[in-house]
Amino acid sequence: MELGKTSIVVSCHYFDPRFQNPHSHSFGISQINNDQGIYLGLKGKITPSTKISFYYDLFRKPWRTYYIPVPTNGDDFFVQLEQKLFPTLAVTIKTRFRTKEIVEKRENPSGLKRNILVEESHHLYRLNLMFNPFSQIRLKTRLEMVDIAIPEVSGEIAFPSSREMGFLFYQNIRIRLFRHLTFSARWIKFNTNSYSSRIYEFEDDLPGVLTIRPLYKKGTRWYIIAKWKTFRTFQLSAKFSITYHSSVSEWGSGSEKIHGNIEKRFGVEAELEL
Repeated sequence: MELGKTSIVVSCHYFDPRFQNPHSHSFGISQINNDQGIYLGLKGKITPSTKISFYYDLFRKPWRTYYIPVPTNGDDFFVQLEQKLFPTLAVTIKTRFRTKEIVEKRENPSGLKRNILVEESHHLYRLNLMFNPFSQIRLKTRLEMVDIAIPEVSGEIAFPSSREMGFLFYQNIRIRLFRHLTFSARWIKFNTNSYSSRIYEFEDDLPGVLTIRPLYKKGTRWYIIAKWKTFRTFQLSAKFSITYHSSVSEWGSGSEKIHGNIEKRFGVEAELEL
């Protein structure tokens, strides 16, 4: 629904726990079954140079899942404000508050381990700066912070509250030197308590490659991409990246496991349009 320059959406969904359709897609938090919820969203302009986006999502799983043996609830609140300060400078502020019930394995005084249902809160704060001093140069700066907390639990199996925090900072630059040659580079600094407080970072890559990396613990990463379009139908692209993790000898698991604390990657792609 649209009211002038404001768009409003309201969505309600109900999927029975017994419903199965592996080829269906819908607006929800997971697979198309065992999911109930209501979503309210709004997007509009406060002033000609100020945009606001908002949504609130309330969801419930009325039956057990593969990982959690009881029904669970949760909600998700999101606000984003975009402000164009000058023709060459824009600022975006984003915040998100999400709560959901999860299972934690704890030990009672006799040494017996049991699964306890607790409510986990996940808070995210992000600041973006986009600066275009010239038509050939674009700068992007981001600062992001996460705060994850689990409250204290009392009873037969009691444990204190826990909290994890993390931050990510990056500086990105994109330069178009000539009509057919473009360079992009990014330097990233990250520091989180563990994988649980990881921060996802979407980055440019070779054409047709989608890269969303979970960055966690302490380290730095940088990459550079060059794209050269020699003719209308031919483009050559290359990317080189280095990720450095402090105070670890290996990270990852399975086929993605890295031995050592430095990961280097290099890729080249030639694209021909016929």
